[in-house]
Amino acid sequence: MKAVMIVAAGKVAVVEVPTPELKEPDDVKIKVAYTAICGDDQRFINGDLSRKAPFPVRIGHEISGVVEALGPEATVKGLKVGDRVTGNFVHSCGKCHYCVSGNEHACNNLKTNTDAMAEYVVWKERQVFKIPAQISLREACLTEPLSACIRGIERCNIRMGDHVAIIGGSGIGLLLLQLAIRSHAASVTVIEPVKRKRMLALALGADHVIDPDQENVMVESLRITNTLGYNVVVEASGNERVFKFAFNILGRLGTLLIFSMYHMHAEVPLNLLQLYWNEATILASYTSLYTFPKAIAMLPKINLNSLITAEFPISEAPLAFAERNTGLHPRVLINYQNTNISNTL
Repeated sequence: MKAVMIVAAGKVAVVEVPTPELKEPDDVKIKVAYTAICGDDQRFINGDLSRKAPFPVRIGHEISGVVEALGPEATVKGLKVGDRVTGNFVHSCGKCHYCVSGNEHACNNLKTNTDAMAEYVVWKERQVFKIPAQISLREACLTEPLSACIRGIERCNIRMGDHVAIIGGSGIGLLLLQLAIRSHAASVTVIEPVKRKRMLALALGADHVIDPDQENVMVESLRITNTLGYNVVVEASGNERVFKFAFNILGRLGTLLIFSMYHMHAEVPLNLLQLYWNEATILASYTSLYTFPKAIAMLPKINLNSLITAEFPISEAPLAFAERNTGLHPRVLINYQNTNISNTL
């Protein structure tokens, strides 16, 4: 089968590899339909995150597909061959201190399947979820990032009447926007330099957008919040250079959520007296297991199609990554079903 792999630092290619088969009794084999390119995929390609395995390395974790085969003990969820599914690439041991105390995402033995960019994958039944009937396979490959965003929004504890700023208008930022609106924020501002993404943010319900390249973020933020600063700021750009203004536009008693994953050596300055005086809260949101069923339930409520603005067949996966790196697209998909597609939508 064909799989997308990191073959050298900064380079991906489509490689022929053996098709995986069922090994464990609770395994599920999935014929992949779509995968989406996450910013973390690119960080692994660039070497910005640690890499344990030598090249070539499999990649991908945002997935949708169809059940191809089931192990004899994959019976808990009622899955059948032919079911349309998505999956959570993270799974825990269920036995360590963190698992038994309800914090599976901090599992000492956490395992990840970052092999989704291939024609077939084999994952555990507990990782696999049926897609609601009204949701397409194309939309469903965004379930995992939606799940991560739900975790982030829950960490923020947005309250009715809060003013919220989201830094970054990528697919993640636009998912966070839609969830923040549904958390009854009084206003949501998206800070994003790319005009196309700002316009999409407004179409999805943002009350305000700020172009950080052309506007004074501090001045605009104080105007929007009537000089008080935002109650919640979500840093979703993955650019540590914006941390300073993310912290500065936060109001007193506000919450700053670090949502993005940064490169291994990212460090930022922090004025501790300002943190103390404002009694601010700084949080991070890594991942979660319990939010995946919530994401499945929320799929019909979220505008997913508008986030997908480019799509490539697996044979053109390197071009898909190149297009993603232009910064113009909220999400770029790789299609494993149809090789005759329009690349830019």
